[in-house]
Amino acid sequence: MNYQDMSKEELIKLAQGLAHEASRASAINTSLQWFEESMQKQTHSLRERVKELTCVYETIRTFRRIDLSSSEKLQTIAELIPGAMQYPEAACARIIEKQREFKTPNFDPSARWKISSGILSLGQFIGLVEVRYLKEFPKRDDGPFLNEEQALVRVLAEAIGLALEKNAVPVVNEV
Repeated sequence: MNYQDMSKEELIKLAQGLAHEASRASAINTSLQWFEESMQKQTHSLRERVKELTCVYETIRTFRRIDLSSSEKLQTIAELIPGAMQYPEAACARIIEKQREFKTPNFDPSARWKISSGILSLGQFIGLVEVRYLKEFPKRDDGPFLNEEQALVRVLAEAIGLALEKNAVPVVNEV
């Protein structure tokens, strides 16, 4: 197309059309950027849920192991928990059951940021599951912790209580 042969009106129409197409392209680009950011956030969120579900799955597998004592099982579970957190490199965990304590090697009871949930067995409080961050992170739902992490700690405390309860109740053989 030879622009020198076009009239002023034709050039104005062409310029207006190009401006309209540029505006549409910009809007599409903005939409694509939003979509990409949204997908990245969703992917991150799904990765976090996978870590949490893996922790629950591994906890169940640990309780099913007959080659481990209850102390070994609780220590194994305590060591699983940090990997399920959003910042596993700065997380530490502890499980207290009656007078026994099971914790990660880096556990620091003075670390400021923590979530915990009580362990109940046969209706009695027998301990707790506790997770702490060793350094500060951006504020989330519960300090630096996600609501899903708090839910995970509650589920683990409940699972531990049920498993200990199961071991505490004698099995009666029916005749």
